[in-house]
Order: sequence, then C-alpha cells, then structure tokens
Amino acid sequence: MEADAEGPRRLSPGTKAGVGRDAAKAISACLTCRRKKVKCSGDKPCTYCHRRDLECRFPEPGKKRVYSVTRIQDLQERLARYESQGLVFAPVDGAREADTGRVAAGSPRPATGYGSTPTDNATQVNAASTLLGLALDQLGSPAGVTTSRGNTTNVVGSSPGSAIAADSSLSSSHAFGSRLQNLLEHPRGGREDPPHRTSIFPQRPSAPRDQDDAPTPAPPLPSEEEARRLFESMSFFIGYTQHHVDTREFSDRLAFFYANLPEDQEQKKTPWYLEMLLVFAVGKLFSGSFDGDGETEGIPGWDTFRYVEGRMPSLSGLYEMGALGVEVQALVAVYLQNANRKEEAYLYISSALRLAMTHGYHRSSGTRHLLQSEKVHLNRLWWTVYMQERRLAAATGNPSGISDDVIEIDMPNDSPGFPPALPLRSNIKIARVTGRILTTIYGPGNHPEETFVPGVQDIVQSLYWIAKEIPGDFSGRLSGLPSIEGDVSMRTSAYLHMMLYQAILLTIRPVMLHVSKLIFDDGDNGGGLGLGTSPLGRLSRTCSEAARRLLDVLMSLRKTNMLTTFGFFDLDAIFSAAFIMILTLVIDSTRDEGEKTAPTPGLADALVILDYLAGRGNKFALQRAREVRRMRDLLARFLDIPKSSPGEGARRGEGDRPPKSVGDGTGAASQLGSRSLLDSSLWNDISYLWMQQPGQGADDDAQQPPFEPCGVADVLMDDTYDYYSIYHNQDLALTGQDLGDFGELERHILGFGGE
Repeated sequence: MEADAEGPRRLSPGTKAGVGRDAAKAISACLTCRRKKVKCSGDKPCTYCHRRDLECRFPEPGKKRVYSVTRIQDLQERLARYESQGLVFAPVDGAREADTGRVAAGSPRPATGYGSTPTDNATQVNAASTLLGLALDQLGSPAGVTTSRGNTTNVVGSSPGSAIAADSSLSSSHAFGSRLQNLLEHPRGGREDPPHRTSIFPQRPSAPRDQDDAPTPAPPLPSEEEARRLFESMSFFIGYTQHHVDTREFSDRLAFFYANLPEDQEQKKTPWYLEMLLVFAVGKLFSGSFDGDGETEGIPGWDTFRYVEGRMPSLSGLYEMGALGVEVQALVAVYLQNANRKEEAYLYISSALRLAMTHGYHRSSGTRHLLQSEKVHLNRLWWTVYMQERRLAAATGNPSGISDDVIEIDMPNDSPGFPPALPLRSNIKIARVTGRILTTIYGPGNHPEETFVPGVQDIVQSLYWIAKEIPGDFSGRLSGLPSIEGDVSMRTSAYLHMMLYQAILLTIRPVMLHVSKLIFDDGDNGGGLGLGTSPLGRLSRTCSEAARRLLDVLMSLRKTNMLTTFGFFDLDAIFSAAFIMILTLVIDSTRDEGEKTAPTPGLADALVILDYLAGRGNKFALQRAREVRRMRDLLARFLDIPKSSPGEGARRGEGDRPPKSVGDGTGAASQLGSRSLLDSSLWNDISYLWMQQPGQGADDDAQQPPFEPCGVADVLMDDTYDYYSIYHNQDLALTGQDLGDFGELERHILGFGGE
C-alpha cells in the first residue's frame, strides 16, 4: 500500500472529470476575478465574489476558430500588399467597430512568418485591426455555396483571392472599368505585385467656371437658319424617345425671337433665352459642330453652355419659372451627360426631378386645371425627367430620387399634334427595368435565393415583353410624311434597340465574366472546363450574340451617318459591346478552331466605330479605343488569341463621310429592317438562364414565350441556384458599369499572367 501511495497516482474517471471542470473554470473566469487578477472558482457566482458580495458576471461564450499556418501566412502577405498601397478597410456588417485609417507611407511591411512584428505601436495596432478585417472578410465569404433541394445537391465554389464587396456605386461605367483595371493590377494572393502605374482612365475635364470673377462673354448668336438647324439636330438625335420641350411652341418662340431681335434686346434677359442657348449647345454637341464654340475644350457648344451656366437662376427662381425651370435643368443635364460629366448631370437632373415633384407633375391633380396640350406636354416632360434621372442614377451609382409607388399619372399616350408615344413609353419601361437590374443583380449585399431568383426571372420576362413592343422602325406609321420623319424614325428605333440590348447584356454579363475568371484560374487555360456543351458555355455564346446584334445596330447608324458624334448612350453601347467581344476572345481561346464563336461584326468593328468617333473630335472615344486595344494586346500575351483583329485596317477607312445633314432627304428608315429584336434562338438561351417557376396555371400559358425549349425545365431547377452563386461570387466585384467591370477583368488578367 505504501508503495502504491509513493508511485505515480492514477486518476479515476471522477478525478479526470474534476480536472476537466477545473480547467473549464480556469478558462471561464468571471470578469471581476479577471480584473482583480485573482483565481476564480468558475462557479456562478464564484467563491471570491460571493464572499465579498460583488457582482459576478461571466463573458459571453464565443466560437473558437483554428487557422492553418498557410492561411495566416496568406493573410499576412495580402496585408503587406494592402499596407504598401495604403488601402482603407471599412467595417463589414457591423463586425468591426474600430475604423482603420490609411496606413502611413513609412510603415514597415510585416514579414510572412510569425516571428516578426511591426516596430511602431501605431502601425502594430493598425496592422492587427486590418488583419482582423481580412479574416472577418474571409469568414463572411465562404469558399463555396451549397444548396440542397430534394435529392440533388449543387456546390458552386468561389475561386481563391481577394473578396471585394460589391456596392451600387459600381453600376457606373467608369467605376465598372476601374474595377476591371483593379482586377488586373492586383493579382491573386501569394504573387508579386506588378509595377505600380497610374490609372489609364482619364479624369474629368476642368471645372466649367473660370477661377476669376470675369464674366463669360455672351456667345455670338447664329443666324435664324443655323438656329433652326441646331434645333432640328437636337430633335433628330433624341428622336421620339424623350421630350424636353414642346417643339411647336419652341419653334414659334424662336421665330418671334429672331423677328424682333434688332429692336427688342430685352428678350435676351428672359429665362427662355437661356433655354434657347441650351438647345443650341446641345444641337452643336450632337452634330459635332464646333464652329469656334468649345474648340479649346474639345467639346462642341462648350462656350455657349458656360455662358448659360453662369447665368442660371437660383432654385427659388427656377421654381417660379414653372415648367420652364424644369426644362432648363433637364437640358443642362442632357448637355453635361453627353459631355462625359455625368456626376454633374446627375445633380441637375435631380434638381429638375425635385422641381417637377414640387409642382405636382407626378400627381393626377397637378395638371387637372390646364389645357389638353399643356397636360400632354407636362406628362411627357415628367416621364422624360424621370427616365433621365433613373439612367443617371445608374450611371453614377447613386440612388433614384422617387419611388414608382407615388407616381399617379399614366405613361404617355398618343395625342394629336405630338409625336407617337410608343417610343417614349418603351424607353421609360427600359429605364425601369435597368433600375431593377442594378438593384437585383448589382445592388449592395447578398439577396436571399428565394427573392433573387424570382426577381431576375421577372426582369428577363419584362425584357421579353418590351422587345415585343419595339418594331424594326416606325416608317409604317409615317407614310406620306417628309423623309426627315423617316430618318427620325430609324434613329428612334435604333436608340431603343441599343438601350434594350444594353439591358440584356447587363443581365447576362456576370455569367460571362465568371467563365473568363474560371479560365484564368484553370491550370490548363480553361481546357478542362468543358464549356462547349455546358450551360455556362451556352450563356456565354448568348451574351456574345447580343453584343453582336448591338454592334449591328451601331454599324447601321454609322453607315447612314446617324451615329451621334458626342452621344453618351452611343459611346457607352460601343464600349459595352467591345467589352463583351474581349470576353468572347478569352472564351474562344479554349475552343477548337471549328467551335469558336468569332462573331461578325466583332471587336474589330467596335474599334473601327470608336476610331470613327475619335476622328471627328471625340477624345473620350479615343481614350476608350486605346484601352480596348491595350486590353486585347495584353490578352494576346497570355492566351491563344490574335493580337490584331482581322480586317481592322481594311475597315478603318469606311464610313468617314461627313455627318448627316438633318433634312437631306435620304429617307433611310428602312435600312434598319423590321427583324424581331429577340428571335426565338436568342430568347431560348436567355430563358435557359432564368425561366418562370413551374406550376403556373393554364391561363398563364398564353402569357409565356411560346418557344421555350424542351427539356430546359428539368435542367434549370438545378442550374438556377448555381447561377445564383455565380452572381454572388465575392471574387467578382461587378457593378454594371462598363469601365468598372472592365477593370475587374483586367485585375484577373494580370493575376493570370503573374503565375
């Protein structure tokens, strides 16, 4: 017995349990014992607090996480890169309460091992909080999303790399391209950083106002004939899709102004005089007519616009002007938007929307006391401002200024003496759907699958019904009218085609960008992905086809000299199509020669159109063309794609004719054709991505597309949730803005080339 007592003591099961409880108590000490640095019994209340009648509180239990050494090293390497670039990390979902500031330029870079720590205390705190933020980002973004329904389980994994939170500001084309550039400049973790280079995207032009107090001199007035040509130019390129002024009233007042000009100089002091000058400036911008006005800035009509802006009334004065104040603000926004100053345009159109709301133009009672022609004008003016504000909010990544629920008036209807209302209604519907696309697909945060999938299904269905409304042209409605009306009809139809194709590309483009990223991340350059017959490959071809048709419309406008030289939507459509054609080159690099998409028109044609606009003085088109070529040449270094597009040089000289003269009698409306915008083959592929849920009644069948492909329903019920994970891939910061998503692609290309 004594020997046993002197030997090693064996613990009984009860003793082991007691030791475990003691260890748990030591770990779970109350806050009071921790603060006083005394031993805690672990009971509640503990012995120490009970004897001294102290408050005994224990900390909330938290989950314990274990990280591998390689994971910590990867976070430290990424932290070192972020600190060297001076990035700021914002709190994520309220998990981080302490703000992390910009890292000082002289802060030492932490090593990749455990042994070294920053020497400066402030840097140490900043590095620790930043590293914690990175860890929280990773914990909030799981490596894969698994959804189980019935006996089927789908797993869509996200690729490794930096997770960038998407936000609504990236709906802007500029932010879209900036993110694409950022994707190229910051390769995946564990690689060396590429050499730092300045942003290739241009800054906005200088502020319109002079820094001194010298007033801008009054611009010389054009002749009455030239004034009418500028007015017709604005009306022609806008077509029937917008309504800023009552053309009949404006034409009468223009004739009255010039008839009394020599004697009555007081009319130059009226608010309508400013509106007239704005119409002249917009007409010069659309037609590309410098005439000494704006040549120093490279923007036609700039001097006239600066004069008007310097004499704009206050908001109180604009409110007293009634509808004229709304028209002036909207025209200022039109000029600024097409002069590539969309942020300032958003400010003006927001003011126009607020003025119109204050006057009650969105209410049925707001115009009840007016004549019928005035009601029609104000109805169309309201919807034009509404549509313009929606588009600029999307272009700048800002929220819209009014909810659809508070609008009481109907959409425009046909009325004697006014242009057809169908183009304006279609444009309004496209703007509404575009807003829903940016909210549902590109909006901030992750939307639950049960609301996201039906939301996208509703978007695609809306696009289909809008496409059914848009004919190839409106020439059938305009028989017997002068040929100028036929040309306006073609320009109107082409504009609606552009806007609808843009909405289709916005809906499908994330899938195509996801496929490109899979190719970059694949060790076999995408050879093992099997894109030929997969749903992803089919949807990528659908997106390429939509971009090809968009280019087809743009080339038709160019051949008939109806392409706007300084047009925001025209240039945006060209660049958007070029962006898709670059993604097509990436995907075609994984296919055999006979399976390549090789769309015609393609990237070479997009570059030819950009060169055409650049040759007519549009420096923004020149910058876009340079960026597209740089991206194409960069891809040619890593992938099996041609460095120069076939036939680009041969086609570059085509279409360099002078701009269309409004009223030249060409009557080119029939050249666009009346082909259905979405034929069955293209719609089948789009419905393959998002289709209506099964189980609809027989009454609903008549409202569904009659050409839904056989067998798609069985596939989509599984694929739909895979696509949901693709759209919410944290490795792709997609925003809907062409330049922003262009930069996101470039980031992955540089990461691909850094291997």
